[in-house]
Amino acid sequence: MYSEKTGVDRADKVLAAHGLTPLELKPKEGLALINGTQFISAISSEALIRSELVSKTADVVAAMTTEGLAGTSNAFIQEIHNAKLHKGQKIIAKVKKY
Repeated sequence: MYSEKTGVDRADKVLAAHGLTPLELKPKEGLALINGTQFISAISSEALIRSELVSKTADVVAAMTTEGLAGTSNAFIQEIHNAKLHKGQKIIAKVKKY
């Protein structure tokens, strides 16, 4: 059944509308698709979580290094970074004012 809200319809109608025929999978092909999809989803999820952890760790290490070297937060003044054309640099330079 077609839903105007989501645009979802029955697979046979959508395939026919695009002039396509359904795939006829053999038993091992269907199993390979299912297992492969689960594996790729699991690995992708783990990679995302690890990359977030690495990013947070890098921020903490940079902050501790700046503190340990008696650095100054003046290097992170937003106006200085706005003068440069590096989008990522501007994002990192944003500092919460407490």
